[in-house]
Amino acid sequence: MQVSAKITSKNQITLPKILRDKLELGDSDKTVVFNISDDKPITIEKPKTNNLWDIVEEQRKKYGSIDTLKTVTMWLCLQKLLLRTL
Repeated sequence: MQVSAKITSKNQITLPKILRDKLELGDSDKTVVFNISDDKPITIEKPKTNNLWDIVEEQRKKYGSIDTLKTVTMWLCLQKLLLRTL
């Protein structure tokens, strides 16, 4: 599928809704990542977040609300995972 976007006089584009939906971008998302390589097509993706509460919010949106004990447990597990990636 091809999707086009107009380029403004300031060289800016608005990502089409179908692309925002596909990338699961919301109102709070302010950046996207363009992957550029000489030998591969340019790709675009939602940036990976290291902010714990952004991760928790993504999980809440995906799976619904959870009780406090599960939140604390998830927080501790995510904190350990984030510390490994730093």
